[in-house]
Amino acid sequence: MPLSSVIKLEPDDVTVLMAADVRIDGDMFVAKANFSRQHAANWRDAADVFYWTVESPEAGDYEVIALMYGDGEIVIEAAPGTPPSSSRSIPGVEGGSGLFAGVGDMQRASRGWDRVRLRPIHLHSGLNTVKLYCRDTPDQPMQLYSLELVQQDVRLAMEEEARRFRSDPSWLGEAGYGVMFQWTNRSEPRRGVKKPWPQTVDDYNVDRFVEMILETGASYVIWTSSWGPQYVPAPIAAIDRLLPGRTCERDLIGEMMDALGRHGIRVMLYYHSGYDCYHSIDREWFQAMGGFKADKTEFFTHFCEIVAEMGVRYGERLAGWFFDGALRYYDPHYDGSPLVGPGHAPWRAMGLAAKAGNRNRILSYNSFNKPRLTDLQEFYSGEGYRPNSLISRGDSGIFTEGPYQGLQAHTCFILEKAWGHLEKSADIAPPKYSAEQLCEMIEDGMSRKSALSINMEMYEDGTVSPASLELLKQVRKRIRGG
Repeated sequence: MPLSSVIKLEPDDVTVLMAADVRIDGDMFVAKANFSRQHAANWRDAADVFYWTVESPEAGDYEVIALMYGDGEIVIEAAPGTPPSSSRSIPGVEGGSGLFAGVGDMQRASRGWDRVRLRPIHLHSGLNTVKLYCRDTPDQPMQLYSLELVQQDVRLAMEEEARRFRSDPSWLGEAGYGVMFQWTNRSEPRRGVKKPWPQTVDDYNVDRFVEMILETGASYVIWTSSWGPQYVPAPIAAIDRLLPGRTCERDLIGEMMDALGRHGIRVMLYYHSGYDCYHSIDREWFQAMGGFKADKTEFFTHFCEIVAEMGVRYGERLAGWFFDGALRYYDPHYDGSPLVGPGHAPWRAMGLAAKAGNRNRILSYNSFNKPRLTDLQEFYSGEGYRPNSLISRGDSGIFTEGPYQGLQAHTCFILEKAWGHLEKSADIAPPKYSAEQLCEMIEDGMSRKSALSINMEMYEDGTVSPASLELLKQVRKRIRGG
């Protein structure tokens, strides 16, 4: 058996067994999309079996959590040795069926994506085979993203650490709604030729921006520090050390925070580390960050340096982080690279970096349609409108069950056509919602203390669609009363 297919157990931490790293019996496959491996799909019956080879430094009992989608009588077993020779590597299928399963019903704890506790297993010292299968035949094919193995005392210590780590996110639950912008070096003007970087930052009118925010009635703003290509509208030395020319002298982010803060409006930052994705590729940056290496240690080190520097720079002015692409952190070998280096994100180090400069800062790691990937965060990203119906009206706004248990409810969604305005010489599309629809969504969220972040497209010059702004003015009058 190739050494690269053996997963080394971490007795003092969680060990993640990705469904993409198995040998199988049956016809399952790994769906692949957006430059990343996803989950195992087409898991139908008892003939479909997953095998992982795990090397343990010592014998021990381990609890097991499956990140999976669907219902079935799941059986997990462990025994010394390696998988049967008849098993084969699981194939990958680009855009495989079921890729976005669970997006619509992801909060049904019994059938949607969830963290499912299985029975404990005993692992012997040396090589072990962990076997997973379904005893019955579910109504619908199931999907598996990963297994997590952890000893009970380690889990209890990590749960206590998470309780100490988490800050109070209740201000977000009380906020009602805020606005979100994916304004970057790629944002296009309504007409004409795009300005070069960093002139677009130098010319940005902060006073006009703040006036617009006040007209929307938003309680907070989620502003993009980078989305796709790593160009940050602020002087960040950790980025300059890796690749000069990607920052600017003007601290646009800081100016916005100061100006909005004078009106009691909080600011959170969205961060995208520059990985390849459907809307952009920035290979020069990701190479400099160490992102293309099989061992992602260097990548995570640079991630922490960048985030910590920004956290210290902005201090209490930075209320929170929205980290996109969390599946690529949870699975550092999302690119199909050999199993060397960390087997999952260094959540503790990342969290400490993210809270540098402000212990009360709140964090979210966007896992899209998958369950929460770490408890070292405070709020649910909720990409795409989520009514968060698992939370009853009048409750605290914290999920008490399901895939996001322990997190503050929140959702973010596109108001018009896209997250950012990337179309050349084009008007921003009309809003998808009427004022009545949007108010009903916000009022429902307020009854559950689930904040709505409304993403507005923005032209290169920092202006928004007049129709969208007029819509939010109407929303402000009904929701804020003025």
